This record gives sequence, C-alpha cells and structure tokens, in this order.
Amino acid sequence: MNTTIKNFSKVLLVAITILSISIISSCSKDGENGINGTDGTNGINGAVGATGATGTTGSNGTNGTNGTNGNANVIASVWYPANWGYQNLSNTKGMLIHVPEVSQTVLKNNSNVMVYAKQYGTSSVFPLPGSGRWTNIVTYNYEFGNNAPYDGIIITLTSNDGSVLSDLTYDPIRGNAFRYIVIPSGSGRGVTPIDYSKMSYHEICTKFSIPE
Repeated sequence: MNTTIKNFSKVLLVAITILSISIISSCSKDGENGINGTDGTNGINGAVGATGATGTTGSNGTNGTNGTNGNANVIASVWYPANWGYQNLSNTKGMLIHVPEVSQTVLKNNSNVMVYAKQYGTSSVFPLPGSGRWTNIVTYNYEFGNNAPYDGIIITLTSNDGSVLSDLTYDPIRGNAFRYIVIPSGSGRGVTPIDYSKMSYHEICTKFSIPE
C-alpha cells in the first residue's frame, strides 16, 4: 500500500513538473504585435531665428560704352570779322561766308541755319535778322538756300531810311563780326521737333556744348 502511494506520488510529481515546464515555456513566447496607435498632433512652430549677418558688398559692374555725342553733326563757325566784299555800297552792304563743312544740298535743304552778330560798344550777341543795338537805324539779315544765287550764307546790312551807314554799324575795327551755327535736320532732336529760332544764342550753345 505504501509502495503504491509512493509510486503515485512520484508520478504526480513528474506530471506537475512537466506541466510547470510547459506553462513556463508557453509564457516565454512573444505575443502578436498590436495595432498601430494614432499619430500624435503636430508640435507648435519654433520661434523665428535671428537675422543673419549682412553679406559683403559685390564688386562694381563694368562701365557701359559711351553714347553717341548729341552735337556730332552740329557746325559752329569761328567769329568772322565783317568783310563786305560781296557788296559794298554806302547804304547797303553784303558779306558772303562759305560753309565748307557741309554740302550745299545739305545746307540749302536739310539744315537749320542760324547767324549771330557782335556789334560795337557791347558784349551782347544778337541773332539775325534784326537790328541788334541799332534799333530803327539799320537791319541785319542773312540768306541761304534754294533762292540764293551763291554757295554759302550771305549777310546783308541795310540802312532803314536809305541814308549813309555809320562805320559803327559795319566796320570790323569797331568789333563787328558774324558767326553761323548749322544744325542738320535730325541733330539733337527728340520725338518733337525743336524750333531753334525760339532759343537764345546762349541756349543753343548750351544745348550743343558750343563754346561761346
């Protein structure tokens, strides 16, 4: 009887041992992966960083090419002392000035021609036609173009009442001298044509960089 009980106890002990081992072995296995959790909310933006240091100044660009000179075609003569070789009467005089810088076709048909006078007793420059400082006494005028029977510009001096001219009005020794400025059509013009006759001598010289 005791032997049977002992044997049963041993068998029971072995069974319990085997069962414990099985349970322990089963518990040691990894379980299946769980489902993914939901994404967390975005964090708030960080503060703006400090402004970076100013970069170094770039090198200067190369200079552009020079533009075309605006007075490239404008012609300004020297001051010619009065010389009345074309006509020399007591009450009428004429002076012919050739313009070698341009052809007669350009001078007569495609140019703005202005003539100016220096007179006795004043430093002023007077545009022609006109009397200058000799108002109501004499008239200075000039001609050129298709109606002129000569090449160049002719300057005339006439006594208004037909009397004998005073040497103050014509003598080169008295400082009487003349100058022309020729502006070929298109020179210095923009979109709107310029009426040069409304510009003073100083304005013309300034516009075209002409020494006075």
